[in-house]
Amino acid sequence: MIYYLTSHISTILSINLILLVTFFILNFVIPILIARNYGIDYSITTLIILGNFIFFLIYILFENSQGTDSLGWYRKPYHNDMVEFGIRNEALIKIASLYKILGINYLNLALSLNVLSSMTFLIFYIKVREFYFFKNIFYFLIFFMLINSGILFWGNSLLKENFIFFGMSLFLLSISKNEINYKILLLSIIILFIFRPFISFILIVSLVLFINGMFILGKNIRNLILFNIVIMLPVFVITIFIFKQYNFEFSLNFFNDLINRVNSMKASNTSYYDGALTISLDETTTFKRYIMYYFYPLKLTINPLYLLITIQNLFNFLLICVFFLTVFLKFKLFLEFVKKIKYYNILFIYILIYNSFVPLTSYNLGISLRQKWMLLIISSYLIFYFFDFIFDKTRKNRSEIKKFKTDIAKN
Repeated sequence: MIYYLTSHISTILSINLILLVTFFILNFVIPILIARNYGIDYSITTLIILGNFIFFLIYILFENSQGTDSLGWYRKPYHNDMVEFGIRNEALIKIASLYKILGINYLNLALSLNVLSSMTFLIFYIKVREFYFFKNIFYFLIFFMLINSGILFWGNSLLKENFIFFGMSLFLLSISKNEINYKILLLSIIILFIFRPFISFILIVSLVLFINGMFILGKNIRNLILFNIVIMLPVFVITIFIFKQYNFEFSLNFFNDLINRVNSMKASNTSYYDGALTISLDETTTFKRYIMYYFYPLKLTINPLYLLITIQNLFNFLLICVFFLTVFLKFKLFLEFVKKIKYYNILFIYILIYNSFVPLTSYNLGISLRQKWMLLIISSYLIFYFFDFIFDKTRKNRSEIKKFKTDIAKN
């Protein structure tokens, strides 16, 4: 049982009660101020915030019974002056130590960082609000809760995913059909670089490949050569750094080393939540590994956590199936969509690189439960965009046919 009012450190209760009220208010004020810049009514923003709070409370109840990595970082016996700022786990320990040195208890830590989750939710709405299906906020809330609610559940407190999902939402926000907002993109890459360098590296590679593709298709050979000369050294340095961060040798033997590392970690980590989420991936086909990574576990049970996970997985599976079926039936329209969205094709490149090996090297479904949302937040946006493109195309065709029939009747 977690005693949230004291939360493992000796502190003045009255101060933390004041902070509790302050952070609660900030959970509303900050997203509402951001939403105003995008012309979003405060009532819509309030619904988004309240929807996020539902999953915040579910997460707190789950944490209270099961414990989480976030609570583990907070409980570590480190103080601010004992920890140098670093990346990945060191960054989380540093943040936890800063809260503790300020006498802020765990509940207030969780509540203050819940602002990031609210902003992630809000940013996704900002990106899809012009889609016909989501012009009604209640349709958006229903779809998001059914399909992407894992982002809200795992994007909480001091979990690494909270910062990663926020960084991914900024990446999504930075891209539009005709341009890239490099300031927001840089902020996204920095956040992801601190908490999950590998994902930041994939984003950089996706961007580099897209720009190269633009120059090649535009037959702009001069800029293509100049661009690659300029980025060659920075990309090389970043690549070496990423390899060192994950303790890999920079060599052509990388993939073999990666497979050996995964097999070693599987052998040393055979349980997760008492083995409930652990499934051996040995001797499984590539297709089955993808299915297990994105859509497992599927357990029809009265356990609320597993029921929530099962609902998410079933609806995501349905969404993906409908998408691929639609692409198959309307492939020419899909190619037209790809041409139309221009800069959004960076997202497709990211999806292809991510899927080329991340799901295939996953050895624990407990990890996949959180990890997969780094891709699903991007893929779900593109799928909704494609469906909206089809609907808009259909609606325009019907309007033109109706107009044509009207003109004939008049003549």
